[in-house]
Amino acid sequence: MPVATSGLPPRRDLADGTTRPVVGVLTLDDHRRPAWRQLPVSGLERAGTPNVLYFQEEAPGRPVLWIGCAEALLRVKLDELVDLHVPFDPC
Repeated sequence: MPVATSGLPPRRDLADGTTRPVVGVLTLDDHRRPAWRQLPVSGLERAGTPNVLYFQEEAPGRPVLWIGCAEALLRVKLDELVDLHVPFDPC
């Protein structure tokens, strides 16, 4: 049973059955349905819960996502990631 802590909503299992922090991209498909792409960010679980996201391009076509977490700052080269297709459940 989920338990609320620190005034935050209860933790729920993610689509892949875990409760670890994840980062992903939410878009609309051709039929205007939500499509979720989970990004395989190395080190995210150790870095803690993401608090801040900052996107930039180092050069044209070279996107970088900075993720400020509770324990670390991560730099993710988005063009080098392999997509993880995880089903999206809006509730």
